[in-house]
Amino acid sequence: MSGRSPFQRLVEALTALAITGCGVAGFLGLRALAWGQEHLLSPMLLSGALVSMVVVGVAGAIYVIFGSLLLRLIAIDWLSARFGALIGALLYAGYHTVAPLTPAEAALLPEQRAIQGALDGILIGVVLGLAANFVSGRALTFDRGGLARYLLLYLVILLTAGIIVLADSLVRLPDTALFLMVVPAALALRLGVGVIDRQAAAREAARSPDDRYFHEGET
Repeated sequence: MSGRSPFQRLVEALTALAITGCGVAGFLGLRALAWGQEHLLSPMLLSGALVSMVVVGVAGAIYVIFGSLLLRLIAIDWLSARFGALIGALLYAGYHTVAPLTPAEAALLPEQRAIQGALDGILIGVVLGLAANFVSGRALTFDRGGLARYLLLYLVILLTAGIIVLADSLVRLPDTALFLMVVPAALALRLGVGVIDRQAAAREAARSPDDRYFHEGET
């Protein structure tokens, strides 16, 4: 159980609910404006606030009742999500600037296309970042090995998602089929990374102490 009192947890949950609701609604509203969809501004604001209230409200109620048990059960590396959002924003901003998707988008100024791409890239990047964290099985670290591992998995997941989207555009798969493709792909990547990690650990354990000392001295 958490050391915080139920009242303190209630205040924290309500604060998170207000911040998340305003943030999500504002983000969706900004995206509608960036894409020139002013008629969708009110629906986006309302839907963002409603979805946030439902999701964060349920999670907040569990937190108020059970304390930090929910946080321990759902071990999410939010640094992976935030860094993924940053990468996604940069990638999609550049892509939309260089290769506009529609004639209407091509008629816009480059900075407008960059903003549109960045907003979409934030959403996509969060998903890719969380997926990279799931496949990796480790929290993101900004040392050379941890950063290389994260970026490689991020790229692999991005390419895998691109292949799935391409298959959907060619065959027009139903949503259920897309879900059935995404889940096994993520699990297969997770299992593959686990096998590689175990093999690397076995090779490291098989080294003699002198070999390990020499290898560490080189790095």
